[in-house]
Amino acid sequence: MSTNVGYGARAPAVIYSCLIQNKSDAEVSVQIEFIGIADHHHEIVDIEIAQGEEQLIDEKEFEHGGPHTKYRKVVDLVRVKKYDGTTLELKNPFHGVNSPKKNWIFEINNDSIKSVNPEKK
Repeated sequence: MSTNVGYGARAPAVIYSCLIQNKSDAEVSVQIEFIGIADHHHEIVDIEIAQGEEQLIDEKEFEHGGPHTKYRKVVDLVRVKKYDGTTLELKNPFHGVNSPKKNWIFEINNDSIKSVNPEKK
């Protein structure tokens, strides 16, 4: 039995879980938006991260097409709200992601969010 997907088929460039690192000068409020197949699989994770701290965001699953059919949600957007009122956003597709990834790093700086491959750190 062949395990090849087919010629020209690529794995999706998605993120299932991530590590948010706050390298900015202050505590930040972070929203991570996950999406699934349909709009009702949308989920937002809200967290506060102190300066110099980090937070791992686990995978999210949903059922679709039956009670025993599970799929993984993917990270679609990272939104950072700073206490000075500034909002930073980084939206899918994320720089450097070319296949399914777990524990991808998003590094929050004073004026940007960086997409960082944990294998190259």
